[in-house]
Amino acid sequence: MDMDKIKVKQILEKMKIITGAKSDAELSRIWGVEYATIDNWKRNGNIPEKRLISFCTKFATDINYLVANEVNNGLLTQNMYLQLAENDMVRVIESKFRSIGVEDKVRVYNKIIRLMDDMVENSQ
Repeated sequence: MDMDKIKVKQILEKMKIITGAKSDAELSRIWGVEYATIDNWKRNGNIPEKRLISFCTKFATDINYLVANEVNNGLLTQNMYLQLAENDMVRVIESKFRSIGVEDKVRVYNKIIRLMDDMVENSQ
């Protein structure tokens, strides 16, 4: 997939939005790709297609959102918005769960399940 340096920077910015990363270094840590690799993509103006697919799979993202100049005149589809929201929730939960014990994890998990059940019940 041929790209140019500006397009690579745009794609990387979208990736940072999706992952919540504030920098290329943070994106590399969250994604699990070496920072030097991202730097090379920017310098060469190309991200290999297999890497784009890997990102989209890991972060449940539509590849068309990453590579297209505009999606629905610049608006996210409902599905893309839900994917971003889901990724945000998972990141927050994962970061908080690292620092709490098993009993607290079970308590929070049960609370989340009750909240989700209530939301489903109220939406019907």
